[in-house]
Amino acid sequence: MAHDARVALERCYADMTELVAGFEPSDLARPTPCADFDVRAVVSHVLAAAQMFVDVNAGRVPVNKL
Repeated sequence: MAHDARVALERCYADMTELVAGFEPSDLARPTPCADFDVRAVVSHVLAAAQMFVDVNAGRVPVNKL
């Protein structure tokens, strides 16, 4: 199960990397369906979540501190 989740997450981040690589700098200020988030904020949020996932799985952040 954990392996399946990791594979799915890796695929998701690979897809996002491809998507973001096609952005122009001006795209980062575009609005999104999330009223309080422009594209830059959504990308930042996803990257922060990815870093948290890595840190938790590396034992650097206890799960009960999330």
